[in-house]
Amino acid sequence: MGQADESNWPTKTLEKKGVQTSLSYADCNLFIKHLPGDVNDEKLRDLFIEFGDVVSAKVAVNPLAQTTLGYGFVLFKEASSAKQAMEKMDGKVLEGKILLVEPALKSETTNAKLINTNLYVKHLLPETTEMQVVELFEKYGEVQSCILLRDKLTNKTRMIAMIRFATAASASAALKALNGTYLDPALPPLLVRYANPTKRKTEAKMKRKSDFHSETTSTQKNQASSSFVDELDGGMNLFVFHIPEAWGDSDLLKIFEPFGAIENGRVMLHMKGENKGKSRGFGFVKFRDAQNALTAMNKLNGKAFAKKKLLIKPKKES
Repeated sequence: MGQADESNWPTKTLEKKGVQTSLSYADCNLFIKHLPGDVNDEKLRDLFIEFGDVVSAKVAVNPLAQTTLGYGFVLFKEASSAKQAMEKMDGKVLEGKILLVEPALKSETTNAKLINTNLYVKHLLPETTEMQVVELFEKYGEVQSCILLRDKLTNKTRMIAMIRFATAASASAALKALNGTYLDPALPPLLVRYANPTKRKTEAKMKRKSDFHSETTSTQKNQASSSFVDELDGGMNLFVFHIPEAWGDSDLLKIFEPFGAIENGRVMLHMKGENKGKSRGFGFVKFRDAQNALTAMNKLNGKAFAKKKLLIKPKKES
């Protein structure tokens, strides 16, 4: 049996529906990852139908075991519907899993944008955390995501990070300012360069998987990305970035309290220098219940306060 080629789905479906096949699939076709095991084609369609006319919805299935591979595709008739669906559904929590929603087919324009906004950072310190990386880079613009690479066996940091900025200009400014600078004079300087999403494995994780028969690999990656949910014992601690400068602890808690009981929360302050006592722009919120934390993260991530969009991430305990 030949390997299934999901790249043909949009063309075949559009032809059957009588829709012009000159449509830009990169704009109309979405890739959805981290789907719960009970989601089939019909349920996938129901999840996205509110955003516009759905031409097709397909969940990838292992042809031998007839079990879901945890990802699928939704093809909209209009690009505007796909854009709205991606904005609303990316990061949504569904049955304890955080959905990843992105264009299924990367156009040259999309790839160029990713290259221009994504940075590869090497020679960090062994004790450097994701929070510290974000703090270092966000002075050059809005940081949309930060991933600190770790060894799969030991979970120790590889002292490498991947940074995604909201704009190419911000990424360019950060690269020019930080490449070659020293975090420690006794160690090699920072190596900062553009990350090529078509060549680097870490960025490739953000692209669609085209092999229906990679069930084991897909399952392992799915488990790894949602392990902070599976390993929780009660509460969850959230990182909150891009906090307005005027906010104090009470302002931060006021935003999160409607979602459930909070053990503690605080805005981090500068401890010395001319900015002593002023906000560092990030903080923490600890929920007693993990599901409440996930709900808060889903609802508040990207929400704007005082012209700043919150960036919220779960803190995985080492």
